[in-house]
Amino acid sequence: MVLCLAWAVTAHSTTLPTDVLLIDRATLTVTLAEQTHTRDVSLPYHWDKHHPGQSGEGTFDLRFNLPERPEKPWSLYLPRLGNAYEVSLNQTVLQRKGHLTESNGSDYAQVPRYLTLAPDLLGNENVLTIRIRAEMGRRGGLSPVLLGPPTSVEPLYQQNHFWRVTGSIAVVAFSFLVGMLALALWATQTTTGHPWPAQGRDPIYLYAGLAELFWTLRVGDSLIETPPLSWPWWGLVPVVVLGAWGYAMALFCMEVAAWRTSIRAHAFKVWLAVLMGASPLAALMALNWGVPVALTLWYAAMGVTFLGFGGVYLWQGIKADVAWPQRLVAITILINVAVGMRDLYIFRINPTYGENSLMRYSALLFGMALAWIVIVRFRTASMQARELMHTLQTRIAEKEAELSATYQTTQATGLLLWRLDMSPVGLY
Repeated sequence: MVLCLAWAVTAHSTTLPTDVLLIDRATLTVTLAEQTHTRDVSLPYHWDKHHPGQSGEGTFDLRFNLPERPEKPWSLYLPRLGNAYEVSLNQTVLQRKGHLTESNGSDYAQVPRYLTLAPDLLGNENVLTIRIRAEMGRRGGLSPVLLGPPTSVEPLYQQNHFWRVTGSIAVVAFSFLVGMLALALWATQTTTGHPWPAQGRDPIYLYAGLAELFWTLRVGDSLIETPPLSWPWWGLVPVVVLGAWGYAMALFCMEVAAWRTSIRAHAFKVWLAVLMGASPLAALMALNWGVPVALTLWYAAMGVTFLGFGGVYLWQGIKADVAWPQRLVAITILINVAVGMRDLYIFRINPTYGENSLMRYSALLFGMALAWIVIVRFRTASMQARELMHTLQTRIAEKEAELSATYQTTQATGLLLWRLDMSPVGLY
């Protein structure tokens, strides 16, 4: 439901009110390795698509005419720009974020921007100048720009802000809570017969908790404008975390299906470990050495791996008489793989600037299924513990009753023997 709603809103967002001015043409001056080129371009302008493996600076001059100056303030909405940027209208600086001449690790392309324009800044002929600095592999660039009355422009901004920022915060909060709940259950619920690292505890809680916490960091990266590490080192973090999330998710799924001792499951774990180990190298090649195809191939390998895993998982669940959790997990895997392939095409194979990732929301389905399975498993274990305790209490009560009856019988027998010994017959 969440995924369908996000898709519907994304598709609907292309319809604009009639009083909103859309600017999608600009004159661009690009500076790369101290060489400058100027040409006319159409927006959106995806830096990584036009300049793969290169960082640089760009200045966009967007010209627009108005029949008359507006009497009230107007709004300027920029769905995406950066990584660092400066926005000027008729040579008046409106906003500046980050350094334009050198990289400092910050990324201000994470959230949409909304500015209010005073009427005296506008005229009949206007020039909106947007300068950016884009880092290789960081999805820098500029989307089409929208201007108009606040009543028409602000709802468009709020809609985009909701799905890119508010929605991400909700996903982070949900994943973090589920992850901490699962880890708390793993730390407190003991069992036997499981190998390290969950010896004495049910590992399904551990894998569920780690998967959700990894996804928390993966989605949370979209909210961090100033990361603790410089670029491209911070760029390795979400890639490595995605590999770790896939690995923990697969281990969780195999625990649900009771594939722990299978030879094929062991081989699949080794392959997942290889993929996870290759993630830093793929990210480094794309973000530092200017070979973006390396990261694209890694994402594709992840997608194909889990497409096959999800298909086998679902087939085993259909042909065998298995519990419903395995089928539920298989469906969520395939949905996530389908959405992940969509994101892979839009962001890596045929990059489209300004699009939002849908996998952050489709992964909620897996999180919900995971949380439900963890809760049901905990409830089942608790019921079994209560039944065992009730059985023990019943047996203890029965033993106490037997001991009491034996004691009373022994006491009665002893008293009878004493009376016989004290009788006149007994004295002789």
